[in-house]
Amino acid sequence: MTSFRTLLAGRARVAALVVGALVAGALGYALALSGGTAATASPSLSADNALTAALTASSSGSGLRADLAAARAKTGAARVAALGQIRAEALAGGYGDAVKRAAERRGIKRELILSLLPANLQADLANLRSAPAGQRKALRQQILTKAVAGDYGPQVQTAAERLKALRSNA
Repeated sequence: MTSFRTLLAGRARVAALVVGALVAGALGYALALSGGTAATASPSLSADNALTAALTASSSGSGLRADLAAARAKTGAARVAALGQIRAEALAGGYGDAVKRAAERRGIKRELILSLLPANLQADLANLRSAPAGQRKALRQQILTKAVAGDYGPQVQTAAERLKALRSNA
C-alpha cells in the first residue's frame, strides 16, 4: 500500500513539473511576443502565428484572409506593422463578432501568461518591447543570459536552460 508521504511526494513532483512547464512556456512566449520573428522564435511560440490560427479558424470573410495573405508576404517591420493593423481591426470588430471574440481571448491569455513571470522579468520584457528594433536582439540575449544565471529565480532559470538547449539543438 502506498504511504501518504509517497503520495504527497509524487504530487509535489507533478506540481513542480507543471510549474516548470508553465514558466518555460511563458518565458518562450514572452520572448516571442517581445519582438521575436520567425527567425528568432519557434513558430509554435509566435504570437502572430497564434493569432493567425485563431482568426483563420473562425468564420471570417475574405477581407481577413486577404489581409493575412498580404501580411504574410511582407517581412520584418512591415509584417509586424501589418499584423498589428489586422489585430487592431479584429479587436474593433472590423472582421465580425467571432473574430473579435477570438482576438479578445488571445489578449486575455497573453496577459495571464505574462502575469506568471517574476516582476523583474516583466519589467525587462517591457523595456525590450519599447526598445528600438536594432537593439532588441541584444536585449533578448541579455534577458536569456540573466534567466540562465538565475536572476529571475530558479524556475525561470530551469526554463531558460531548457529553452537555450532547444535553440542550440535546432
